Parts: sequence; C-alpha cells; structure tokens
Amino acid sequence: QDRMIVNKLSYNIGEPKRFDIIVFHAPEHKDYIKRVIGLPGDHIEYRNDTLYVNGKAYKEPYLNKYKEEVEDGPLTDDFT
Repeated sequence: QDRMIVNKLSYNIGEPKRFDIIVFHAPEHKDYIKRVIGLPGDHIEYRNDTLYVNGKAYKEPYLNKYKEEVEDGPLTDDFT
C-alpha cells in the first residue's frame, strides 16, 4: 500500500539527469518507475555487480541489502 507523489511538471522545463527517478506509462497501461543511468552518448557497463558509466565505477550502496540476499551469482548479470 505504498504511495508515491510524482511531479509531472519538472520535465516540461528541463531534461532528466543521471540517477533521477522517472515514471512513465507502458503499453500495458501500467506505470513503470525507473532510475536514469545512461544519457545520450554514454557507454554503460555492468561488470562484477558494479555499474560503470563512461569507464567510471559508481557506488550503489542502496543495492547492498539485495546483493546479500542473492545466494548464487550476482544481483545483476554483466552487460555492455
């Protein structure tokens, strides 16, 4: 029963920035809540459960709890 307040006006005056949380409507008539990681022209890589943006590693301490719950393998598979 969690609730979320969404500001629909802020992107009328500016663009989303890295790590902003955004909400958008999907074709299935559902709302998706996602975190912006990459911006146009960025190179995104996830390797050994570490996020790299343009070659720079980013700490994601909010994922530590979930990483501990995963018994076999990484929380997020490697991708480029």
